[in-house]
Amino acid sequence: MVRGLFWMVLWTTIFGANASRAQELPPTPRDISQVEIYLGTRDIGHHIYSKYGHTIVRVLDREAGTDIGYNWGTFDFNAPGFIPNFLRGYLIYYMSYGPWWNEVAISKIERQTMWMERVNLTDAQKQRVIDRIMWHSRPENVNYPYLFFYDNCSTRVRDIFDMATGGQIKKLSANKLTGKTYRDRVMEYNASEPFFAMGQDVILNSEPDKEMSDWEDMFIPGRLRHYMLKIPAVDDSGHEILGKALLSDTVTLTDYPGPEVPLINGYILLWILSGVPAMLGVSMFKRPKTKSLGTRLIGFSAVVLGGLWGFIGLFLSMSWAFGSHSVLPHNANLWMMWPVDLGYMAIGIYLLVFGSSARLSPSRVLLVKYATIAHMVCLVVLVALTVSGGLVQNTSRVVGWFAPLTALVWLSLLYALIEQARMPTAKS
Repeated sequence: MVRGLFWMVLWTTIFGANASRAQELPPTPRDISQVEIYLGTRDIGHHIYSKYGHTIVRVLDREAGTDIGYNWGTFDFNAPGFIPNFLRGYLIYYMSYGPWWNEVAISKIERQTMWMERVNLTDAQKQRVIDRIMWHSRPENVNYPYLFFYDNCSTRVRDIFDMATGGQIKKLSANKLTGKTYRDRVMEYNASEPFFAMGQDVILNSEPDKEMSDWEDMFIPGRLRHYMLKIPAVDDSGHEILGKALLSDTVTLTDYPGPEVPLINGYILLWILSGVPAMLGVSMFKRPKTKSLGTRLIGFSAVVLGGLWGFIGLFLSMSWAFGSHSVLPHNANLWMMWPVDLGYMAIGIYLLVFGSSARLSPSRVLLVKYATIAHMVCLVVLVALTVSGGLVQNTSRVVGWFAPLTALVWLSLLYALIEQARMPTAKS
């Protein structure tokens, strides 16, 4: 569970594959009329790190005989302090480049569909793109602070082509609303990883719940391609060129089926892992022959939910106190998921191992009772805020699925502890 949640958070930030930082500056085209520029788009992948696809700019220089792919989705996992900086929200990515067909080879290895379109630019517009790429390649400019929704491998390419066309892309997209939020896109693109998608729904605060414009929606590579296919090409004066789109000559370089969406989502999965054992445990607890097994089932449910809720609560609390991730602090789900829920996990381990709570001191049982009462009060508040629309954060899925689950597991655990405490001990 912990390992899965760690990768859930880590790979949320990754669009491209890890690559080595280029040590030499890329070649500068000498004759811009011999240069063709293409947009490469890698579609949603089968692995967690490839769920959002990738964007690459291809620069084909016929005069120099070079064919180079540029991307802004690379990072150095071995950089000093990478993990602490990541957890704090300080992510440094950089532009890298290499032979274009390496990018196609990666798509084949990863079994991801990849498209390529010619970007219809004038020579002056091409020169602006090249100048900007060369600027990004300088040692003082190659790094940039990565922000998943706002500054990534897709938005960097969007901004370059927008600059080259005199703001044409932003002009036609910034004031059009999509009817979707950042959270909607996260859930959509991670639907094939049910536990991953559920986890992201839990850890995101209210910031991703604002409705996006078409411009903002281009933070996803596939959405950038979608909109650029609809945008007209412009001349050097900014006038639309009739009958000519900004992107044309689509070529499907690799073609693979996308990942399948399982029938069971992450919410159902957690109910199966924690809710079902709790219900079975309570039903078996009253029968002498199955009491021990029932106790262990209740303990198992508390281990699963207590461990997960405790870890999430600790992570969100630490992110709020010490991190720089703007999409994690002041998360309303902290009303339900507390760092001290790791204590429920500890009690659950005890019940799972011994099949009884007879050796637990009355003070510990009392502590669980007070903690559970406090939890129930906070759950009622959270449900009321969610139903009444009193929260900016969209907690509807999380509360709808997990408020009943949390109440079931914690009350089942408390029930088992209190009932066993009431039973008379055998006389010696």
